[in-house]
Amino acid sequence: YCLNAKIIPLCLPAHSTHILQPLDVGLFGPLQHHYSNGLDEFIRKGHAGMNKGEFLP
Repeated sequence: YCLNAKIIPLCLPAHSTHILQPLDVGLFGPLQHHYSNGLDEFIRKGHAGMNKGEFLP
């Protein structure tokens, strides 16, 4: 499946997130930060909840 989909699987050692897991550090960390800030602002404006469409227009 990976070859057909042009996906390169990687094996990463356990407990090496800060060094070797690029998505944890480079993608999901900033995403979590911006999602949290966006949600805080949304709630401050008086909205009760948020769905994907409202967060990612």
